Amino acid sequence: MEKTFQFSGPMALLVGVVALIIIGIRLASMGGNSDPELEEAVRQELWSDHAGGMVSQLRQKFESGSMAKGDVEKVGAEAISILKIGTSKPLLSMSTNERVIVFVRYMVPDDDNVHEKYMEFTNATLGGWRYRYRSSVISYYLNLF
Repeated sequence: MEKTFQFSGPMALLVGVVALIIIGIRLASMGGNSDPELEEAVRQELWSDHAGGMVSQLRQKFESGSMAKGDVEKVGAEAISILKIGTSKPLLSMSTNERVIVFVRYMVPDDDNVHEKYMEFTNATLGGWRYRYRSSVISYYLNLF
């Protein structure tokens, strides 16, 4: 069953204007991150994902005797290089707990690849930013509620 809509004249203009307004509002609710607490929460979550591999590499270097002076500093959360953080806030949300979808582009030590990840965080009055779960690019762009 296929349904088609045909607009002509003033109705087509009205539909076009409404569509542009909705797209404009959606783009306005997306942007960069200016919250250092959210950036720290993102960094800690990324570190928890990569800590096992980073510690394993450090152990291998230690056991082989090839450990350099700066290798220990490459294991902490500060060693993760965040290249870009973008946030997408819900378009129609009225809740007191702020819920955002975060896009992060980052690099980890001893890996030349740039990684990208989408995650959902909530901000509560008590406790600050908390990681909820891994998200997707679709959730980032269609974050409505």
